[in-house]
Amino acid sequence: MFARAAKQLTKELDSDGRLIPISSLASANSYRPFALVMKEQSRLPWQPRKYLATSYKLTDVFKEGTTMDAEVQYDDVLQYSETTDWQVGGEVSLPFQITEVDVGGSGKSSFSVSQISVRKAYVVEKGQWKIDTSHKFIKEFSGSRRRKLYVVTEAFEIKEPLLIEKMSQGGGKVMITAGEIGRIQGRGKSIKNKTMMIPKDTVLAYVVQPLDIQYEEILCARECSFVFDGFKDLLKPSLTAFQEAKDTIKGECEPLMSLSQDFRIKLLGTFKSFLQDGDVISDVKTVLELFLAGGQPKHSMLDSLDEILRPQVENLLHDLGVFCEDQREEASSLLQPVHFLCSSLEDLDFRVLPLLVTCIEKNMVAKQLALMDGILEWILSSDKESIFSLASSLTEEEKNITAEMMDTCGLIPQTDRPSLTYPWNKEAKSNLTALYAALYALRILSG
Repeated sequence: MFARAAKQLTKELDSDGRLIPISSLASANSYRPFALVMKEQSRLPWQPRKYLATSYKLTDVFKEGTTMDAEVQYDDVLQYSETTDWQVGGEVSLPFQITEVDVGGSGKSSFSVSQISVRKAYVVEKGQWKIDTSHKFIKEFSGSRRRKLYVVTEAFEIKEPLLIEKMSQGGGKVMITAGEIGRIQGRGKSIKNKTMMIPKDTVLAYVVQPLDIQYEEILCARECSFVFDGFKDLLKPSLTAFQEAKDTIKGECEPLMSLSQDFRIKLLGTFKSFLQDGDVISDVKTVLELFLAGGQPKHSMLDSLDEILRPQVENLLHDLGVFCEDQREEASSLLQPVHFLCSSLEDLDFRVLPLLVTCIEKNMVAKQLALMDGILEWILSSDKESIFSLASSLTEEEKNITAEMMDTCGLIPQTDRPSLTYPWNKEAKSNLTALYAALYALRILSG
């Protein structure tokens, strides 16, 4: 729920693509002005920008005797309030959410968002920052071509607590609301409520800039050698984007293949539960990122999780050795592929998650993956003049699920053709690649 609200707010505020939405409430406070974050080279083509939190601030890596020649200023950027009524079976788009409802064709719902204020905290520089290049943290990045350091220069915070409520209906539909809830009416449907209170001053989105580090000449020589090595790599036969994506996904997921059948089943069941709540996936990814970077995650990072799903999250992290020393034998090799799966799922539209649950329950993962193989090759290897048609051999249910997945990934079918035929769309590349990666990992776990 938190990640979805942050994404919707970012869309409302962002006109030039600069803002990066926070994906997990557990890491929100790690993206305030002057915080240092790192970015790794994307493992997959067209992957969204992802910056990983660190435990360092800008002043931690200053040269001795250097003072902070900058300050943080604030602007109020948004005040929003709206009340909406809609009939069942409709779809309503608000700056904070897209809501789907279906209560048997006989109900009516009302929805209101109380006034929400957001402010921008931004850095005003007054001089050049002098970074200590001998600092152990800075030295880790001095010769790396894959990892780069950035500093947070803008952060968008809510000025008052924000209530997010999630209501799930018996038909599997999900509704997300932000603010105060009015009333919901329906017949023959059970409705479950879940609420999350986002504290005042929580960061929902941020902006970064590269950390300018003036290295000594000897380090510059090292950098030059790395560039030369990269140039030599270009002389090797290049792979197509499709082959590169498949090879990357296969390499990231390969450790899952060596798991025992029992543990694969257990892991599949765990992720099937996680697919009920995208925030769980984002929080697990955040904890694993910190652990992989050498940090020590705290149990308090899980405080905002659903009380039903939290024990499963803790069990998974226990198996991976995050919160304990007596980890499973294969734990160290599992950290990266589990993080990769969480990252791929996080990149997907929230509407895809229940479709993946259906695929798992009805043993359709392998068939969907085989279909996606052709779709991914088409989207990564074609151009704007090409089209793709779904196989006619699909059952009606398989075709409907695939069509819904394509829609959420950004492919809109041509209406003037008898079957589901899609025109090429560059914007769908990232989503389709993430969907393929998620299906690939779930296929291994489903055995």
